[in-house]
Amino acid sequence: MIDCDQPWDAADTQYTSRRRGVTFRRLLRSPGGIVGLVLVVLVILVAVFAPVLSPHDPDKQNIVYRLKPPFWVEGGSMEYPLGTDSVGRDILSRVIYGSRISIFVGLAATAASALLGVSLGLIAGYLGGGTDSVISRVGDVQQAIPFLVLAIAVAAMLGPGLFNLILVLVITTWVTFFRVVRGEVLSVRE
Repeated sequence: MIDCDQPWDAADTQYTSRRRGVTFRRLLRSPGGIVGLVLVVLVILVAVFAPVLSPHDPDKQNIVYRLKPPFWVEGGSMEYPLGTDSVGRDILSRVIYGSRISIFVGLAATAASALLGVSLGLIAGYLGGGTDSVISRVGDVQQAIPFLVLAIAVAAMLGPGLFNLILVLVITTWVTFFRVVRGEVLSVRE
């Protein structure tokens, strides 16, 4: 058990915040880290300002302009920089608005898998014994199933959709959070 009567030491929190600062500075010193940070910020800005940046309505169909090539191909124009699809929708506008969905799926799947993994990690680490064994074995079995096979199985059972995509991502990523939290709880218990 954990002794709750131990005095709280403020130095522990200072060390943690110092570590975060060191990690962020190390990220900014790395060229790859800077490129990644710039790309993430750029995608977020494009998603936020999608109505302003989008040259056309992403859902408006105009059969007259169907299958227009991108501007760098003969027959393409700057009116539709990335061209149009089979029903005349502007591809650039659809990519810009699609960034919103991508960010939503990433955040929702990460939050849900963190919630599930942390909860199960706390339960398994705290209770131990049979509960820990069962949850750990379920995680091991889940990790043995390839992502694509699981995605196809879920799509076949539940059909395609945004919620089902998030569900597949949660099912395949909760184990990472589970293992970290379970390990920390076990180390605190001992």
